[in-house]
Amino acid sequence: MDDMYSLMREVRKAYDEYSAATNHTQFISYVKDDVVIYEIPVPGFKSVDIKVELKDNIICINGKREVDVENYLGVTEISYSFDLQGAFSNADAEAEVKDGILYLIFKLDKRENSKQITVK
Repeated sequence: MDDMYSLMREVRKAYDEYSAATNHTQFISYVKDDVVIYEIPVPGFKSVDIKVELKDNIICINGKREVDVENYLGVTEISYSFDLQGAFSNADAEAEVKDGILYLIFKLDKRENSKQITVK
């Protein structure tokens, strides 16, 4: 039985190291009404476990929580960052954790993003 938990810890550690090295996670993004919504999986994390920072259209998500399951006692961490590549209003950004999903909600910036320029 201890060998199984040892193996589980090693697999989890390898996955965490891979995720941290590749900074790779699967997430969904879509536009609904006048907002852009990102759904990022954060299983087992609560809102108090997660810190979200937005600067220059780069979003950084960091989380840390303690794990106490049967013979496994430790810490699970997440760290993601990506470029939002969009015209969002930072002042109206919202974040919420619900059912293991982090929802990031940004209102679309109403400024005109493109302009036709006459060539002389």
